[in-house]
Amino acid sequence: SDNSAVVELDAPGIDPAACDISLEDDTVSIAAPAAGDSLEGQPRFHLQERPRAAQRRQVRLPFPLDAARTDAAYEHGILRLRLERREDSKPAKIAVKAV
Repeated sequence: SDNSAVVELDAPGIDPAACDISLEDDTVSIAAPAAGDSLEGQPRFHLQERPRAAQRRQVRLPFPLDAARTDAAYEHGILRLRLERREDSKPAKIAVKAV
């Protein structure tokens, strides 16, 4: 919307506490570690479709972001960020007084 945004990142199997999320003006940067499943002691796979690489994303939004009102949650393999627009960047209306 004009005042908020939601960013979702598919990240199955990661440790949410190890994610690095930072905001700078109108850009959110997300670094998610590789999936934590260890392959040691497991049989070799012929085919495996879950990526194990670390992920890095940067998303630029059309408004400056308010870090104090940003919320991040991890559920069912999805990292979801709710980002809010900084109050001082919202358009202001000026009332005209009759003199």
